[in-house]
Amino acid sequence: MKDYNADHAAAAAAAAAAAAAAPAAAAAAAAATATSSASSFSLGASFAAPSAHSLLTNNSSSSSSNSSSSSSSNSSSSSSTSPRAFFSPSSSPHYQQQQQQQQQQQQQLHSAATLQQQQQQQQQQQQQQQQQHEAVAARAASAWREEHKQQQQQQQQQQQQQQQQQQQQQQLDVSVLF
Repeated sequence: MKDYNADHAAAAAAAAAAAAAAPAAAAAAAAATATSSASSFSLGASFAAPSAHSLLTNNSSSSSSNSSSSSSSNSSSSSSTSPRAFFSPSSSPHYQQQQQQQQQQQQQLHSAATLQQQQQQQQQQQQQQQQQHEAVAARAASAWREEHKQQQQQQQQQQQQQQQQQQQQQQLDVSVLF
């Protein structure tokens, strides 16, 4: 019975000690939690500060890059627009080559047209000369025919006259004989 009471008393004392130690442990845990949270806050602040600084630097660098890119784009646009007034397409070798080819084609066409005109003129001249020769030959032939007819008529007339003269002479001769 004494042992039971002693055990019960020891258990009660241990429970009391545990109950008394529980607030201290809870306070220690709360302090540790606060310390860890404070350290994490300080670490978060230390991480947040560089991130904010990096954001500022990134923003400033991005704004400067934007300004530089905009200025470069403006300068490029101005440089791209400004030389257009001074650019001449005739200065490019490809354009000059095309112009030379077109000129050569035009010259060839012009020479072909002039050659065709010359050939047509020569043909017309040849036809005119041939017509003139034919006309001359036709006039000569008709003139020769006319002359030949006249000569034939004259010969016939002469022959008739001679025949008449012969007949008359024969009649005279007969009349003289009788």
